[in-house]
Amino acid sequence: MKEYFYIDVNGNQVGPRQLSDLIGVINLDTMVWTTDLTDWVPARNVAELADALNAYQTQQNANQQQQMNQQPPYQQPPYQPPYQPPYQRRPAPGPKPDNYLVLSIISVFFCCLPLSIAAIIYAIKVDEHWSKGEYESAYDASGKAKKLLIWSAIATAALTILCIVFYIFVFVLAIGTAGLAAL
Repeated sequence: MKEYFYIDVNGNQVGPRQLSDLIGVINLDTMVWTTDLTDWVPARNVAELADALNAYQTQQNANQQQQMNQQPPYQQPPYQPPYQPPYQRRPAPGPKPDNYLVLSIISVFFCCLPLSIAAIIYAIKVDEHWSKGEYESAYDASGKAKKLLIWSAIATAALTILCIVFYIFVFVLAIGTAGLAAL
């Protein structure tokens, strides 16, 4: 049987090889040589090699076509989540805002209870937002806690004034009634 030499993709001479050993290894443009040839030629110029390589290529194409026909026509591609850059914490725009937590707790004992409890909730949110890097929300929560404390103090002052006016009215009424009774 005829033996062939060929030049591989790295430019190295390989051989001798039988025809059956070359199928799937070389292509029609691979340079080959055998004892029947005077110089190296592309495999397409050697009839025996060209026929064998064309038959192999035809078989490969038929196999690929058969594999494509076996696959479902509308195969769903695998899910690729959208690219998300790694989380980078941006620097704080300024100093951490006051959370007014201590004043909110003190106001529970001396002021309007519902507004003081709401102030405590917003005071806690200041630290939560700040630690997550949500700086605008932290400043917003701090402002709401401060407003609730102010409104709590105003409500307490108004209630205190009303109580004082009420007691003065009762005192004046009691004195007036006692003065009338003395007459």
